[in-house]
Amino acid sequence: MSRYKVGCLIILCVLCVLSGCSTGPQSAAASTDVTPPEVSASASMTAVVSPSGSDKPAMDDYLTYQLPDNLSNAGVTDSAGHRMLFTIDQARAEVNPSLPLEWSAAGGVMFYDMYVVGISLIGFENGAISSVQSRWNYPDFLPALEDVPGCEVSAVIAEDQYSLYTAAELEEAEAAGSPVPEDQQYVKMWFVIFAQEDGYGAYALFLNEEYFSKDDMIKLAQSVHFIDGAFDLYDPNLQYSQEYLPGSSNIKGNVDTAYFADKSPDFEIGANRYGYAVFKNPAAAYARLVEDFKTGIDLIQEEFELEPLTPDKYLAYMNLGWQVTTGTEDERDQAMFVTFCMDIYENSIVFH
Repeated sequence: MSRYKVGCLIILCVLCVLSGCSTGPQSAAASTDVTPPEVSASASMTAVVSPSGSDKPAMDDYLTYQLPDNLSNAGVTDSAGHRMLFTIDQARAEVNPSLPLEWSAAGGVMFYDMYVVGISLIGFENGAISSVQSRWNYPDFLPALEDVPGCEVSAVIAEDQYSLYTAAELEEAEAAGSPVPEDQQYVKMWFVIFAQEDGYGAYALFLNEEYFSKDDMIKLAQSVHFIDGAFDLYDPNLQYSQEYLPGSSNIKGNVDTAYFADKSPDFEIGANRYGYAVFKNPAAAYARLVEDFKTGIDLIQEEFELEPLTPDKYLAYMNLGWQVTTGTEDERDQAMFVTFCMDIYENSIVFH
């Protein structure tokens, strides 16, 4: 395994230690039962998830689709509108607080991570999706991918399965004389993943196999229309909108803002609407990094044989700057700052 791949695996732990998985150096101050439906794709329904006037991103900002007649938007999303669940005949999705909401739904649409702290979860060959790692069974790959024809972008269909009980829960049920039947121990879903090789994010549509067939899933996928810019996944709420004051309001983590500001006013840090640390002026911060820390950037590029750093191709530099072993102490310090800087920079352009 190459040093780059080893580094990417290690970084899953290391960057999370930097508080909140993307917050930079820390301040010293804080260390129903339902009948399976007969499916038809005749009813048109646009995904609408956020209330009128909401300033949070909603799925209808990015795509529309046609739902089967008796499948409806359930109105269930996470705090930022990053997923929308479907329900059958208005039946309420059964919610188990210990499991992802998606597992108890008839289906849904959601953003699908292309990266986990810089590690690519979706592979491409000749511009088409070639591999997808499971969102919940990471690092397992979705098995037996098949291309879905007739879609606006590259799309693949796969089957994924999720356990509804832990091994301990199954043992406890058996010991109590009420074993859980094997076919009730898990849920199976059809997934279609949509992605562009040069995009910042991806999307997934999924349907519960208890109610829907593979053909149903393909028909739904082929109805998807993406809004212009859907794969840029830019959210204005990621911009600086409040002061970064650890311990207050919705602020995430405990970033040592002085560490950055002391190097240049261009590195001044605020917080976005979601409370994550961001540069007040990301473009200025990037320009200053390239100008003043060129030695560290060059060291990372040379040691790990990377493509040049650009504003949208920065993940390898963020992941590997702290791992350099060559160069002088000053050069290694610069490389370390590149990791910290790109970690904050990422918060301005990537959903959490």
